[in-house]
Amino acid sequence: MKMILIKIGILNVFRNKRRSFLTSLAIGVGLMSLILADGLMLGMKNYMVNSVTEDFLGHGQIHNKAFRNTNKTKFILENLEDLKTEIGSSEELKAASFRAISPALIASAEGSNQIGLFGIEPEVEKKVSRLAKFIIAGTYLDNDPRSILIGQKLAKKLNVEVGGKIVITLSTLKGDSISQELLKVAGIFAFGSRDFDNQMAFINLKKMQNILHCSNCVHEVAIKFKNLNELETHFPNYKKRFSKGENIFESWRDLVPALDSAFKLNDISIFFLVILLGILVGAGIINTLYMSLFERKFEFGVLLAIGTRKKLLFQIVMIESLALAIGSIILGSILTLIFGTFLAVKGIDYGGISFVGVALREPIYFVFNPKAFFIFSGGLIVFTMMISVYPVFRLLQIKPSEALKLN
Repeated sequence: MKMILIKIGILNVFRNKRRSFLTSLAIGVGLMSLILADGLMLGMKNYMVNSVTEDFLGHGQIHNKAFRNTNKTKFILENLEDLKTEIGSSEELKAASFRAISPALIASAEGSNQIGLFGIEPEVEKKVSRLAKFIIAGTYLDNDPRSILIGQKLAKKLNVEVGGKIVITLSTLKGDSISQELLKVAGIFAFGSRDFDNQMAFINLKKMQNILHCSNCVHEVAIKFKNLNELETHFPNYKKRFSKGENIFESWRDLVPALDSAFKLNDISIFFLVILLGILVGAGIINTLYMSLFERKFEFGVLLAIGTRKKLLFQIVMIESLALAIGSIILGSILTLIFGTFLAVKGIDYGGISFVGVALREPIYFVFNPKAFFIFSGGLIVFTMMISVYPVFRLLQIKPSEALKLN
């Protein structure tokens, strides 16, 4: 009996092939739009997270709480040797970069500028950030203690090139004296970010500690995990392990709250897009069902007149709606496969514009999310079935005698 009802329902969909196809196509386009929007948002999210964490930030950082709040150089990490030992024993970590940081004045014969000066371990830094890959002139830091890396915009402002001499001026760690050093520009980098390229410079960690007049001071530890899929699992554990005393561990979400807020805003945008497309899809379904069902008033009147139960007719029409929804999903999947593949290969190039301070240097590629596909497809079926109840209910309220007269 059930198989007969299913066959009747499917055959009824094909009574008007053109109308059913156009309706399924419209609904399928709506489904495709949702999946593509979700996939592009996911692609942008992945790109921006990778860009922020891979460029320089790392997946997480450890600081002295007071340093994070005030940026004062005197607040260094506590129990550094114990911290190094515990980090070294963490198997889930790929690398950890220890950095000394201080505001400084950089000057050349042509000008000066206020910057953030970072002391880094060159070889370790390569494993945590992309600094070495962004060198556009000269070379990366070597063992020469007097070498320095500066940004492209800063180099133009100071009017210096590779090999040029600059003077660094900063306060010592205790703040009781001024320290100056004459350094040579070993390389020039270009992150594509105004803040990085105009206000940051890098020297060897040991040299930085000598300038600060401290033997083993560190202000920041940037860490990078091996498995990116387990970041959200690691973050709570690391907060418990390394947030001790005055030290605090923070994930990239804590360090770049604006980016995390932007992702939440994108999720809200997707939600409203779902509502908007749901309204359009609902209008198409109601229109199609009204036209299809009320064209068959006489048929329904005859069936009701010979004793067919309304429950049976209701089941037949709901099967029609289900078949329409499944057909829409098939068409939507085909369209998604075509356009999604194109966007996954070609991507969308934003031409280097910045979003929440992140430069979109490379195209954003579509990322297929199976979870989103099943959620949207399942939601489409449920929504189609729900919205089909009203026109069917209205039709079944008509008396058989009235339906036969109307015909």
